[in-house]
Amino acid sequence: MNLPLNKSFEPFAKISSLRLRPRKPDPIEIEKQELLKNFTKTGEELDHVMAQFNNATEQFLIDMYAYEIKALEQKHSYYLSRMRKLEGDYSQAK
Repeated sequence: MNLPLNKSFEPFAKISSLRLRPRKPDPIEIEKQELLKNFTKTGEELDHVMAQFNNATEQFLIDMYAYEIKALEQKHSYYLSRMRKLEGDYSQAK
């Protein structure tokens, strides 16, 4: 094989000049990560408020913590159902 040196490596020169583009983040994966982060944060807030509720002695504080617990439970439940729905949609799309 007597090809000139510059001709034999021409295809490789073209390949090496290509630049790889960074992958675009998957919007579903980004949303799943955000939901998981918010779900975890809400769980931690719920634990903190429950501890405050258990230590409260005044009726006003007991009522306030009860409402806050209910709101955080609803928020926690929303994040959980949203993650389950997203996971179901994602697995069906594959």
